[in-house]
Amino acid sequence: MKNEKLLSIIIPVYKVEEYINRCIGSILETLDGHEVEYEIVLINDGSPDNCGKICDGYAKKHQHIKVIHKNNGGLSDARNHGINESGGKYIAFVDSDDWVNSSFLDVLDALKQNPDIKLFQTGYNFVNSEEQIYGVRNHKKFGTLDFNSGHAKFITRFAMACNKIVCREIILNNDLFFKVGMIHEDFEWSFRVWHSVDKVQILDIKYYMYFNLRPGNIMSTASIDKTQKFIIPEVHRFSELLKTKNLSKHKRDALLVYLSIPFYTLIATSQKSERTRVVKILKENKKHIRYPKGYVFKAKLSWFFMKIFGIRFSLRLINILKK
Repeated sequence: MKNEKLLSIIIPVYKVEEYINRCIGSILETLDGHEVEYEIVLINDGSPDNCGKICDGYAKKHQHIKVIHKNNGGLSDARNHGINESGGKYIAFVDSDDWVNSSFLDVLDALKQNPDIKLFQTGYNFVNSEEQIYGVRNHKKFGTLDFNSGHAKFITRFAMACNKIVCREIILNNDLFFKVGMIHEDFEWSFRVWHSVDKVQILDIKYYMYFNLRPGNIMSTASIDKTQKFIIPEVHRFSELLKTKNLSKHKRDALLVYLSIPFYTLIATSQKSERTRVVKILKENKKHIRYPKGYVFKAKLSWFFMKIFGIRFSLRLINILKK
């Protein structure tokens, strides 16, 4: 049996020579020297560059770090290996081109102070190639929120694994491993995590630095293809699952709203040239588009436009407002 630490930080590593030192260094700089039991689990996912050697170098110098070398299997497979190799009570995920800031230490304090909570969520920062913050995502409510109350709508906001710290026991008991071979795996995984817990501790902390080179990204044809292939089938599957589960109305409604978010993303980010295709997708999935309680104003505005003006005209109107 592994000697349990408070937190295991799982970092999949693949072709990130340029960024890996920043990622690992940010965690060591924040946590070393403090009285906290943690480990960094580096999963070298068959990276063909020098990433494996860099990881081994860190492991030789730091007792908190261990390295797992494996054949390439993708992000989900690497994270799953990390879960199996971890020994912490809680698990956090950090992508190897991202990093953490000093408030990460506050997260570990929250884990100590709330030992009965199984899932923690935080906000996060968008940063550019100059390491400047150009955007922030945060929750609207903080503290211990219950899925079986009116606060449920404030929990299911962000389809992101890296803003969640999950009790390892919950992952193992509910088979919350990532779906291998899927694009946008965080969307599918986040739903199953929320479905498995009743309470979530929302922390007013933005420790995660999400390295995004494309501010204001426009959804391309390839992105729409991936949404149709990977996301929408999961929306259909989970919608049917919710019909068979004995959940409170608050929790069911919050999860159904979450399942509608991919469609609001299509509305917000699609190009004019893709309008006909997006309209077709929205019409085919009209029953899955819910009023976005607890979500950003733009999503709510899109919903009202569609209710009043219909899908096609609303998309034209929204494209005009985006200019």
